[in-house]
Amino acid sequence: IQVLPMLVSYVGRRSIGRNLAAKNNREDFVFFTDVDHVFQEDVFEQIPIRFAEHLEASMIYPKQIMIHKTHAIGDEYIARAESQDLPTIDPNDFEPKNYNRAIGGVQIVRGDFARKYGYLDGDPKWQQPTDKPFSDFRDDIAYRKFCEQHGPIVGVDLPRIFRLRHSKTSY
Repeated sequence: IQVLPMLVSYVGRRSIGRNLAAKNNREDFVFFTDVDHVFQEDVFEQIPIRFAEHLEASMIYPKQIMIHKTHAIGDEYIARAESQDLPTIDPNDFEPKNYNRAIGGVQIVRGDFARKYGYLDGDPKWQQPTDKPFSDFRDDIAYRKFCEQHGPIVGVDLPRIFRLRHSKTSY
């Protein structure tokens, strides 16, 4: 796992940070995700297997994740995370959430694809910094459409991904 610190104005338009991460990765696969996702370690071991099952795919995404049953439970997890590195996951606090498309927090591409194309690399609309953190997520849609031009986007089984539902801003 590679952490890439950056300016708030780059994080505010997440396609900028994702582009930097995409172009500078050395990994076999890049999982574009959000700060409110927690992964069990074996999730990452499954990604090459899922791509091998879908050789033509430009992108894969989990068809289902687990999400907190309530915002209050998520807020409790965030409070606990302030005093420890990662919150301990209790699966009983979560319920299934299905995805019918690759939203921004669950987009996975091959590393060579990411290095070659970046994340909307060179697109002036999506590479312009903003002082309004996370004010617009349409870059996720633009990237998904870009990837569709290079192959299908496939939903896969990728269990043990947890999303913290919360009412507090986590960034």
